[in-house]
Amino acid sequence: MLDALLLTLQTEEDRTYFKALYYEYLQTVIKVARDHLFYPSDLEDCVQGTFLDLIRYAERFRAVPKEKQRAYIAKTCKRVAYRLNQRHSNTVFVEDLTEKERLLCDDSDLSVYDQLELAEAINKLDDKYREPLIMKYADGFSVAEIAEIMGISQNLVLQRLFRGRKQLHTMLTEETE
Repeated sequence: MLDALLLTLQTEEDRTYFKALYYEYLQTVIKVARDHLFYPSDLEDCVQGTFLDLIRYAERFRAVPKEKQRAYIAKTCKRVAYRLNQRHSNTVFVEDLTEKERLLCDDSDLSVYDQLELAEAINKLDDKYREPLIMKYADGFSVAEIAEIMGISQNLVLQRLFRGRKQLHTMLTEETE
C-alpha cells in the first residue's frame, strides 16, 4: 500500500517526508479507524484513504505544528471512516461493536450477557457521548488528546464523559428494573 501512495508524490523529498510520516502515525490511524468503522473489512480502505487525504492536502498538513499532527491525522481518519460508513446502511449491528465496547468493561465479573447489554447501551448513546467514552476507556487517550482530536475544549470532553457515563448508568439500571 505504501508503494502505491508514494507513486502519487512528485519529488523524492516528498516521498521521504511522507514515508517517515506513514511509519510514525500508522498505528494511530489503525487504532482510530478500528474505533470508528462499522465494518472491520473497511480498515485497509480507511488507512489508505487517510494517507491519501494527507497527500492531497499536503500544504495544509505541513502547516500544522508537530505537536498537533497526531490530532489532525486522527480527525482526518475519522472523516474517512465516516465516509466509508455512509456506503453501508445506517444499521449498526451490536455484534460488530461488541469487541470494541468490551474493552470499556474490562472486568472479568461481567458475563457475556452483561457485556452484550453494555455494548447495546453504548450503541444507543449519541455520538458526542459515545466517541469520547470509547477514546478514553478503550483507546486510552487522555482528556487533552480527546479534546484535540474532536476539536473541542477539555472541559467539554469532561462534561461529555460525565454525561455519557450517567446516561449509560440510567439505561442499564432501567433495563434491570
